[in-house]
Amino acid sequence: MTKILKHPLFHWSTFLLSIAIVLYAYFRPLPPEDLFEHSDKLGHIVAFLALGLTARLALPAVKGMILWPTIIAMAPLFEYLQGAFRPLRIYNEYDVYANLVGVLLAMLITRLFAEVLARKS
Repeated sequence: MTKILKHPLFHWSTFLLSIAIVLYAYFRPLPPEDLFEHSDKLGHIVAFLALGLTARLALPAVKGMILWPTIIAMAPLFEYLQGAFRPLRIYNEYDVYANLVGVLLAMLITRLFAEVLARKS
C-alpha cells in the first residue's frame, strides 16, 4: 500500500481529481446548500488545502516560489470567473479569503512535513 502512495501516478491522479472537484464546485450552476452557517467557507478552505497539498506532491520539482504564487493567484481568479460565467453565482471576497487560508494551511503543512523529513535524515 505504501508503494502506491509514493508512486507519481498516484500523486498526479489525486492532483487532477482535486482540480476537477474544485472546478466543478466553482462552475456548477447553483451554489451548494449551506449545511451550517459558513459551511461554504469551510468548503473553500478544504478545497484549496487539498489543491495545494496535492499540487506539492504531484509537482515536487517545481520550486515553491513558482507553485505557491500560482495557487494563490487562483484563489481570487476562480472566484471572479465564477461570477463572470455563472449568472446565479456572485464574487465574494470572503470566499477569496477562505481560499487563501486553505493555501496558507497547505504551505504550512508542507513546510512542517519537510522539516520533519529533514530531521529524520
